[in-house]
Amino acid sequence: MPFTEQGYHRLTYDEWLQTDIARAKRLFGESIDISENTPLGKYIRLNCEDKRDLEEEMEEIYLSYNYQTARGEALRALCRNVGVAVSPGVAAQHNIVIAGTVGYQVPAGFSVTTEDRSVTFHTINDCVIGSGGTVTTTVECDELGAAGNVDAGAINTVTYTNANVTGISGSIITLVGEDAESDVSARRKYATARNALGSGTYSAIIGALYQVDGVKAACCDYNNTMDDISGGLPAKTYHVSVLAASSLQDSIAEAIFSKAPLLTESVGGVSVQVEDEWGRQHTIKFDWMTEKLIYVYVKFLVDSDWSDASVTEAKEAIEDHINALPNNTTVYRNDIYTCLKGVTGKVNVEQLKIGTSAGSLSENDISVSTTEIAKTSTACIVVETVSV
Repeated sequence: MPFTEQGYHRLTYDEWLQTDIARAKRLFGESIDISENTPLGKYIRLNCEDKRDLEEEMEEIYLSYNYQTARGEALRALCRNVGVAVSPGVAAQHNIVIAGTVGYQVPAGFSVTTEDRSVTFHTINDCVIGSGGTVTTTVECDELGAAGNVDAGAINTVTYTNANVTGISGSIITLVGEDAESDVSARRKYATARNALGSGTYSAIIGALYQVDGVKAACCDYNNTMDDISGGLPAKTYHVSVLAASSLQDSIAEAIFSKAPLLTESVGGVSVQVEDEWGRQHTIKFDWMTEKLIYVYVKFLVDSDWSDASVTEAKEAIEDHINALPNNTTVYRNDIYTCLKGVTGKVNVEQLKIGTSAGSLSENDISVSTTEIAKTSTACIVVETVSV
């Protein structure tokens, strides 16, 4: 049986085959021909494949009951059971310059695309072309995920011809598109929420915030002493930072209030009034956590195994590393060197620079504050090579 005192033990195809061959010999004698070309041999092997597949499905069900081993939709179902929202993905946003007829109002939803028409975007607000014949506005990718993280200047085409719009230019990413939240992140949120089912604690505040749909990251600093921290928090206060859309401020404040410790006061730049069950008003303060966009330049010394796939491999390794960093975590160049280990065709990293804009690259580490979280995309990463 697959269920043992040690947990679930799934038999492999070879284990099933040996068991069924031994059973056939006990039933029909040691001389029975059970080779794979005989009818009985074929039947035994097909039956073993069916049992192997069935046990694999049973194992998936067994693992899906624990958040540490569940994955995919099973893990997300567990998260929903404790009210944790897992992001389906974030659409990338870019600023673009639209040229055309002076005074023409470009409607929200106006469609633009890349030159090869592989990725489509739409304006998120109405905008009017100014006296200079241009207007700068924000567009959002039509699909969620990293697909919208195109290179600067790549959005340069009107999807459907419009006589009042003559050109699109100057695109630059402002919000990094993110694929659906990973299983690792979902497990972290689940564990936080599960361990914060009470109230009056700072971990409980984080757990409550992760139950607000749209909250991508949150942290809580506190000073539970009677002394002010120099350059930090006043006595008996706590400070919450949240990465989410500003439209969620009421839900965020309510989540904080529901778990807030007694005899402490919240601090922050955002102030929201929350009404308790007796109709009394309470002021909840917090700060928005912002994404700090990181640009990276890498020069590789490469050999003959280097290819276009190696460029993609290197960019994705950097992107995965930086985007996995929590808030208040410095972006260290040495860590980026480490994540590039094993890139196909790489002999050495000759030069590595990072910065918060394409024009401010340096060999210095980048500090990230409590209210910031580092993010990047392959569009913000430049790779150059020198052959051995």
